[in-house]
Amino acid sequence: MSDDFERFFDAALDLHGIANASGSFVRVNPAWQRTLGWSAEEVTSVPWLDLVHPVDRQATMDVVGRLFGGSSVLAFVNRYRCKDGSYRWIQWHAEVVGDEAYCTGRDVTVERAQKTARHERYVEDIAEALPQIVWTADPDGALDYYNQNWFDYTGMTLEQSRGWGWEPVLHPDDLQNCVERWTESVRTGAPYEVEYRFKRAADGTYRWHLGRALPIRDARGEIVKWFGTCTDIDDQRGAQAVLLEAREQLEARVRERTAELAASNERFRATTETAHDAIITAHSSGEIVGWNRGAAAIFGYSKDEAIGLKLVDLMPERFRVAHLAGFARIHTSGPLFGGKPAQLRALRRDGSEFPCELTLSSWKNAGQLFVTGILRDITDRERANEQLHRLAAIVEGSDDAIYAHDLEGKIVSWNAGAERLYGYSAAEILGEPFHVLVPADKRHEAAAIFARTHAGERFAHYETTRCRKDGSQIDVFLSASSVRDLQGKPSGISLIVRDITERKAIERKLLLADRMASVGTLAAGIAHEINSPLAFVMANLEILAEDLRDLDAGPLSTKLRELATLVNESRDGAERVRKIVRGLKTFSRSDEERRAPIELSQVLDLAANMTFNEIRHRARLIKDFGRVPLVEADESRLAQVFINLLVNAAHSIPEGDTTRNEIRISTFVDPGGWVVAQVQDTGAGIPQALLAQIFNPFFTTKDIGVGSGLGLSICEGIVTALGGTIAVHSELGKGSTFRVSLPAWSGESTVAHAASNPPQPIASGRRGRVLVIEDDRALATSYQRFLGSEHDVVVAFNGREGLDCIAAQAPFDAIVCDLMMPVLTGMDVHAELLRSDPELAARMVFVTGGAFTPRSREFLDHTANQWLEKPFSRQALRAAVRNIVNTVAAGA
Repeated sequence: MSDDFERFFDAALDLHGIANASGSFVRVNPAWQRTLGWSAEEVTSVPWLDLVHPVDRQATMDVVGRLFGGSSVLAFVNRYRCKDGSYRWIQWHAEVVGDEAYCTGRDVTVERAQKTARHERYVEDIAEALPQIVWTADPDGALDYYNQNWFDYTGMTLEQSRGWGWEPVLHPDDLQNCVERWTESVRTGAPYEVEYRFKRAADGTYRWHLGRALPIRDARGEIVKWFGTCTDIDDQRGAQAVLLEAREQLEARVRERTAELAASNERFRATTETAHDAIITAHSSGEIVGWNRGAAAIFGYSKDEAIGLKLVDLMPERFRVAHLAGFARIHTSGPLFGGKPAQLRALRRDGSEFPCELTLSSWKNAGQLFVTGILRDITDRERANEQLHRLAAIVEGSDDAIYAHDLEGKIVSWNAGAERLYGYSAAEILGEPFHVLVPADKRHEAAAIFARTHAGERFAHYETTRCRKDGSQIDVFLSASSVRDLQGKPSGISLIVRDITERKAIERKLLLADRMASVGTLAAGIAHEINSPLAFVMANLEILAEDLRDLDAGPLSTKLRELATLVNESRDGAERVRKIVRGLKTFSRSDEERRAPIELSQVLDLAANMTFNEIRHRARLIKDFGRVPLVEADESRLAQVFINLLVNAAHSIPEGDTTRNEIRISTFVDPGGWVVAQVQDTGAGIPQALLAQIFNPFFTTKDIGVGSGLGLSICEGIVTALGGTIAVHSELGKGSTFRVSLPAWSGESTVAHAASNPPQPIASGRRGRVLVIEDDRALATSYQRFLGSEHDVVVAFNGREGLDCIAAQAPFDAIVCDLMMPVLTGMDVHAELLRSDPELAARMVFVTGGAFTPRSREFLDHTANQWLEKPFSRQALRAAVRNIVNTVAAGA
């Protein structure tokens, strides 16, 4: 770089800099520090973009991108941050030479400020020159400027008018709407437009004004100011009536007094300039000669642009030929459309079409024919009509009842859905009081809904009942809301009502089914609680029976035999309880399916035991079990099928005549090799018309609360899942036969089960040490009696106490342990022994009153240890323990 350039570079008053493509200045002149306060080292040590105002960064990056992309010298303006934190406007000129950009910047902050001030003064001068009231507001909506027209009109001072001080001069009826609309615009940034009445200070009258305001935004899109106007439209609001009257007067006077045309036309022109409608006058040739402000606003042409155009230019291309033909008839037929309003399409300057309503009148002046048209943009009206038609179609096509009544309670609208729901036609119900649809016991509720809805509250999905025309009642939910007129005042109530009768019936049935499921869940726990005391009752009765047999000698033998008989009868009763509890446990198992080969007769016996109380007062129960193969099924689910069939059979027979009625259960193998179980009754039978529906969910012929309508549907699902079928044959008055056909099991003919096949008694061996862990003290004592004659028995009353005995005393040959206990379960004891003494864990015998938890069922399904189900016989327990003790002795 030459010395001359160096001197020029350093001495220049403007900012000079050389920047690379990486975004940094590699050299700047001293003017940077004089202008911005940054030294050359500070400027070149940071990316130049860090010093640019955040709002200007993207635009600056775009310019630099174009510059390094091959553009020639570029000029642009942005703001640079000074070292004191302020910003200054810099006007730049930049050119790329090689890989570097040579930049020259000039501080134009003062010039821009002066320009802004001149612009603000210019805007204020314009505002003062305008005939309207002009005002500005800050971004929060508080007004901070008015032109002189405001003060002349309202008589208020600036201090009185600032912020929201304009409210007192608004008409009270318009104040709320005006404030709400202005508040909404300030909140959303949407343009503000509303009509309201201002009080004029000169005479105290209120005149209509059109208030408009637009937001002014900065480069980031943030609102920095609102600019608004208030235009006196008091005369315009009556303009349409005036125009119509003027049109009639003009037509009459054109025919009567042509001489008055000039004066009338002048009055007409003054009136039209204040109208919102487009008022257009054209020569008979079609050339436009009159164009008001409304036309300019609607079509987008200024008056100067419109004068001289043809009327045909304001119409879409496809209508122009017809328009020209029709316009030519004015010379012979008078006004088009018979002087009545016509609807057609018009064309704006931007090429967009819009619907309009046009009224034409013709008149003459100096022998020439003219036509004046009043044209109204009806876009909003057509949209509203379209929405109304769409809404009407939705209402009429709705399956729900949609209707409304006025404030007197008289029904004023009624859709097809209401006709279907209530049974009344529109002709029958319109004008009737709404309470004809309300049951007597619900009228106070309906009156409350009416009052609260009238007050503005909305009801959604409120469940209640209503009356149909035939007097029947239906469950419904309704939504009610207030209907308001154009002034926003309540005029009635609209309702949407849906029939939920079927849903409510289903809910009641599901509630019953849920209760039954809850009973089933509780039944497993109840069975467990019954089994434990039943076990020691049966054990004690067994010991008592054996002791009585040993004492059956001498002079007391007769009395002892009587006691033995009583004991045996008690044992039979306890055995019956045991079978009932077993059936209850089987029926109440969880939804987890566990299939296994089972004897069909055992399942039928279980179902018969569970339902015998329903049957015994109605019919004789006959079992006719043939020899059939095993079937593979879940015992509890298959039992559920036959319990349902037996209960249904019992309910089809009235109580009281068991000798004449019977329910027969039979099993056999049909010719196709299917295993068949048949339930036949002599009950009322099923009508043929209903047979096709009995397996449908929720179908029932029983009273509410007696049947859920799910039983046969569930039965069919269970049987079908097993690969079988369920069929029914019924004759009215003779009874029904349900036939369940299942595939025979193809495996072995016997089923092994640890609990149902306990060890066979074996000869007594050596005396062993046995630990009994049982939380039921009475039952633990029974076990001790059972085993004490053959073994040394130690008793622990919970799992933790049992583990302490194992750790503290001599080794045990066998452990008899309850499966479900507080503190530590038998499963927990087993798990602990598996870690500390696996051989002793293998010598555990578990006893259980019922595995009613998922964990206990899982444990019994997979354990190799033997387990006995309470209540069990003394021989079964002795045999299980004796087998383990002898095995230990043989291993020693």
